[in-house]
Order: sequence, then C-alpha cells, then structure tokens
Amino acid sequence: MLQPLLAEVGRNAKALQRRVTDAGDGVDVRYYSDFFVPKLPSSKPSLHKGNGPTAFHQDFITFAVDRSGGMTFWMPLEAYGPEAGTMSFVSGSHRAGVMGDYTAYGDGDALTVFPELRALEMSEPMTYELGDITVHTHLTIHGSGPNTMDRPRWAYLVVTQPADACWNGAPCPNFNSSGMRQWKPLGDERFPVIS
Repeated sequence: MLQPLLAEVGRNAKALQRRVTDAGDGVDVRYYSDFFVPKLPSSKPSLHKGNGPTAFHQDFITFAVDRSGGMTFWMPLEAYGPEAGTMSFVSGSHRAGVMGDYTAYGDGDALTVFPELRALEMSEPMTYELGDITVHTHLTIHGSGPNTMDRPRWAYLVVTQPADACWNGAPCPNFNSSGMRQWKPLGDERFPVIS
C-alpha cells in the first residue's frame, strides 16, 4: 500500500538532490526510515518534553551517514496551522554546513548558538491542508512552537538518503548497526533504493 508513495518520494528526492553520475543520470535515493510523529498538546503533561516547542536544529548529525543529501518528507495527517506547532524553516541555512547535534546546544537552540542564522529569513509556521507535504534537507535549520490544540498533531515522515551514502560508524538511534561495516554503503534490504 505504501510502495507507490515511497516510489514518488524517491523520484522527487532524486530530482531535488541535483547530483549526477558520470553517465549524466541522477544519483539514486535510498529509503532510510519512516515513522509517525505525534506532537502532544502543550496543555497536557508529558514525560519526554513531547508537548513543548521543538528547538531549532538540523537533522543531519543524528543519521550517522558520511555525506549530506538526505531529506525528510513531512506529511500531515490532518489540516494543521500554526496552533498545532507546525514547523518554520530558516531559508538558506543548509548552506552553513553541519552545525552540531542539538543536544550540544545546552539550554539554547541553533538560533542562539549560531547568531549568524538570525540574519537569514525564517518562514512563518506552516499551514497545511490535507495532502500538503514539506520537504527539507537534513542541513536545513527548522523548529516549531508548541501544539496549543487539545489533541495531538500527527504527521507521517519519510526519510531518504543518497544511494551512495555510507554508514560512518557512529551509534545511531535509527537502526541496529549489527553486521554493518563502517564507511560502507547502506545498501542492504533495510535501505532499499526507491528511485
């Protein structure tokens, strides 16, 4: 049932990567992960801070790969506006390079640790109709406000990586690295090519 959706994600990710091979073809895309993400209402208690704002951050450092080019396709499961804690993006922040893991920011976020980011334009919090999708590279700084609705905000995320991406050997919360080899491609049955 999800195969047609994943094929479209792969096709679009391949076009958006803008990388070509010696033969002039685009670099293929691998499925990396997919998951459902709730953002809990800010008025209700949470054990894991899932009910507050999401600090501005990059995704890249958490994926344990050796190169950029990965993307997240963010699909809301209902129509949502800023009251749901939808994302804002810092335009052009992907050009700043890798800016560290968000857990190293202390009590701040990327906007406080890297004040040069505040000179860039930031989008308003997104407003989504059902069927809308946002796509961001893993170097794009993004964050969100709290969900002030009385119910969770739900999204389905599909994460892609370039087909030539290699595992860098770092521990990764996204997959079990048993049997994987450092600096070797992610190319096994867990990370199929989808483009």
